[in-house]
Amino acid sequence: MKTKKANSIVAILICLTILFTVSCDMFTNSLLKGAARDMSETMKNASTSELIASGANPDVIGDPAAAQAAMDALAGKDLSEITPEEASNVCSLASSAILPVSNLMEALDKIIDSEKDDDNESSDNPDGSQTEEESNDATQIIAEILDSIPPVNTAALEQVLGNENLVKEAEIGDVAMATVSLMASSLSKKDLESEEQQAILEQISKNLSNISSEEIKDGVTDETIDKVLAGTAFEDDSAMKTAVKAALTLKDRDDISSLSIGGFNLGELIGVKDEENENSSN
Repeated sequence: MKTKKANSIVAILICLTILFTVSCDMFTNSLLKGAARDMSETMKNASTSELIASGANPDVIGDPAAAQAAMDALAGKDLSEITPEEASNVCSLASSAILPVSNLMEALDKIIDSEKDDDNESSDNPDGSQTEEESNDATQIIAEILDSIPPVNTAALEQVLGNENLVKEAEIGDVAMATVSLMASSLSKKDLESEEQQAILEQISKNLSNISSEEIKDGVTDETIDKVLAGTAFEDDSAMKTAVKAALTLKDRDDISSLSIGGFNLGELIGVKDEENENSSN
């Protein structure tokens, strides 16, 4: 049984990626003109500032190979002094490289097919809660995306998401999308069966949701991160730890609860619940 909520999660992920692809400001630096022919070489010769600025170039963001080349080139750079706006650019590059639109569109095709059965099956669960069978199907959809993720160098993204100030101040949509992308990248790099990926993804998402804002009001601690990753294959995975830290940091942003597309809260993608609305509905 497929759930509409699960389908909405992946569909929103697709919409966000397309949105970021087509809405970026034009970047006209001559070094990057004509880069489509040899983007990798172009990125190797670019300065740090040019690489970061390419995250606002629709030609780069719309080309996963170009975005991946930029991420490779940024891997050895010191990004400790970048601005929140520059951090958003790095996040956009990472999201484009890790979750290409073409791969997400393939997942969307499967979602559309599954929706044909949803209306007839929705009456089986009138309260809208997610059954165990539905939950497994939800992560199966996401696992299909994980299988197509390229081996992107996420060192630059980890620098950005590991900086709590940047996570709090950079563009919320870019940071949230990059956090999801880093989680997906970490999962895809582990030698795990699809069923294991699904189970781990479920557990991490559930554990993130169970961390209250009160627990992290004074900052995200290693203990809290370990609590989220307990019982998974990622207790010692630095990239996943960074993604979890970013997800927990996002809980403290006032704008996370209002960030939505089609009425669906983007924060739910990374285990961030709108606690105020949730309490008012109980």
